[in-house]
Amino acid sequence: MTFADTKPTWRSVALLVLLAPLLYAFLLSFPEIRLVDEAIAAAYTDEMVSVGRWWKTHLYGMPVPGFPLYSWLAALCSGFRLPNVVTLRLPALLSLLGIALASGLFARKVQSLQAGLVSAMVVLTTYASYCVGWRAQIETVVGLLLSCAWYLVYTQGWQKNRWWLAWSVSFALVFVASLGVGCKAFLIFYLPFCFLWKEFSFFEKMQSPAHCVPLGAFVVVTAVWLLLVPGQPYIPWNEHAYYGPSQNVVTYASHLAKMLPYLLLYLMPWTLFAWAPFCLALQRFETDSAACRYLRTIVTVNFVFFWFIPGGSPLHLLPVLGPMAVLIGVYSEIVFRRYSDFWGKVLRISGWLGVLASVLACLFYLCVLADVIQMPTYPMEWVGTSLFLSLAMLVILFTQVLFHRGRGSVYSCLLWSIVAWWVLSVVCWQMPKAWYESDRRMHGLTLAGHAPKELLKFENNSMPLMESQKPIEELLKDTKRIVYLYLPDKARVPDVLVENFYLRTRIRLVTDPQTELPVRRPVIYVLGPREPPVPQRDWIPMTPRVDFKERHSIAREWHSPFEAWEGTQPLMAIKVTTQENTRSEMRLYKGVLNTVAPIPPQTQK
Repeated sequence: MTFADTKPTWRSVALLVLLAPLLYAFLLSFPEIRLVDEAIAAAYTDEMVSVGRWWKTHLYGMPVPGFPLYSWLAALCSGFRLPNVVTLRLPALLSLLGIALASGLFARKVQSLQAGLVSAMVVLTTYASYCVGWRAQIETVVGLLLSCAWYLVYTQGWQKNRWWLAWSVSFALVFVASLGVGCKAFLIFYLPFCFLWKEFSFFEKMQSPAHCVPLGAFVVVTAVWLLLVPGQPYIPWNEHAYYGPSQNVVTYASHLAKMLPYLLLYLMPWTLFAWAPFCLALQRFETDSAACRYLRTIVTVNFVFFWFIPGGSPLHLLPVLGPMAVLIGVYSEIVFRRYSDFWGKVLRISGWLGVLASVLACLFYLCVLADVIQMPTYPMEWVGTSLFLSLAMLVILFTQVLFHRGRGSVYSCLLWSIVAWWVLSVVCWQMPKAWYESDRRMHGLTLAGHAPKELLKFENNSMPLMESQKPIEELLKDTKRIVYLYLPDKARVPDVLVENFYLRTRIRLVTDPQTELPVRRPVIYVLGPREPPVPQRDWIPMTPRVDFKERHSIAREWHSPFEAWEGTQPLMAIKVTTQENTRSEMRLYKGVLNTVAPIPPQTQK
């Protein structure tokens, strides 16, 4: 495969600008929100919006140590209302787009427009961005802030000698980032400068007032913040303060062995380009050698630090995705020109593999439409959409990647190939996964009275929708829109964070209902495993029992080809079945104040 041009065409630029945000937007609302990071951020945001406690993070009325930055952004994107799944994840997606824009502009400034376009393409199309770029977690936001800080130090400080502006704005961005991850933001930003004193004379520059004064101001402002808002986490960044440390214990030897392979995987499909910026033979082709050395130091120092520090993970290196993308963009034209035959073979192999995957996906969904393969609860509109997208990707791979006849650009072929694989992964993986892995969302929607019918038809499902059940917002019209969460054991709170997100209302945790529930309010609603022991109220079940521990899995049943040919049985039946788990049932109760039992003299809440 040969290429007529090694420069990006206008079609590839338009595809990058228009299609990438659409692909990410599709993923915003499709999967259910994830436990720990997304669920805790949602709970913090609900508390901030409902009660107005913006400085100290609270969880169901209890003050807990936590980072408030992402919750502030989620509240802003939600219009200072309770966030939904899209507005909760929107800050992460906007931050990823911001990293692509900032990296593209920086690469254009130090190299060329072509390098800028490739840098933006790298940020938007890596496997890491596809996995976590749209998730409601703070690392993407921190990546944008630190990338902008690094770029400002070089462009405004080193190039234009505006060190006061460079250090002041950079430390301001680092302080904002520290509100999301603590001191990790300062370490990631500042540690590489300790290894730049030889090339850039940073040792002398760090002794200047332009550096010392902003650094001192950063320390003072951070100390004032920690004093004014006590209980804020700052040093331990590897755990959520309330949820506790991860239960998955990884040995240090296992961490050292897995770190590099994981990084190479998350950098796909640009892993084959990662070696070029560190090759001494290619460094003589650099247009701006100082910028490349600067970015190489940032990437190398942070990689070595998180590789050898216990508890480091590839997610901690997400902030250096921007500098790495700039390096790949700077070296992309050199690599494509010197190894054009190799990249032609790679794209041809990738194209034929994509064609094979598209054909298999088309055959599978055609069998579903023909009832040769039965998926009883799979939405038929998803089948039609998947079949159309698979056929579209088949045509695109043939016309834009495999048989362009030398008229295409290598960037266009590469981008079309990446987009085809991306769409195929949504068709073949994300949509089926959202079909059978929506347990937590199903539980929450069932309690809220909004469970879709297709989510209630699972085989052996123990949660049929009650005919008398009404949406929870109608039930709460006569109350203060508060649902009390009755859990005798506080440690179980994280187990219900995701489900409670879909209730879309204020939640307060109570462990002693006799003293913590309102005494004289006529009607209250309590979510719990059993009726609260409060005799002054009549408790009416409002929802079916929901087993929060219940999980579903895929079961495949193969039948004889002769039976399938005769039409008596399908060739294969794919069903969603319930796994055997420890039961942990919850139900929404309506508590109506009665006049039989005397009301104790307690303070109304």
